[in-house]
Amino acid sequence: MEDFLSYLSGEGYSKNTLDTYRRVLKYFHSFLDFYGFDVKNFDEEKLYSFFSVRYRTEKSFRTAMSAIQHYLKFRKVKRRLKFQPPDYGEFKEFRPIKEEEFLRLRELVLRLRSLDLQTGMLLIFKTGLSPAE
Repeated sequence: MEDFLSYLSGEGYSKNTLDTYRRVLKYFHSFLDFYGFDVKNFDEEKLYSFFSVRYRTEKSFRTAMSAIQHYLKFRKVKRRLKFQPPDYGEFKEFRPIKEEEFLRLRELVLRLRSLDLQTGMLLIFKTGLSPAE
């Protein structure tokens, strides 16, 4: 893995990209170890499922698959990964809420009778989590 990252560094990849690829590849190796696969022989459906837990937006999922694809190519493994994430409802791009919209939503939430529901909804809005998280 370090040879691959050194190669990318020599190709002019940014530090942020190298850090992202390092995280993805560590997670990829965790996947391989967990299932007992090797770099040349692994189940793509299990890979997508494993990665969809960690990479929850389509963009981050595609970035992770791209990093793995580059790594496999560097290792001379002939394999073409699908870049389409599993079709799950939680794969939605984050959309920042403008201040006036947030205040409007906050007013609606504060009208709810349940204090627990109010707290939960405000946390969802403030942290950007989906309700399932």
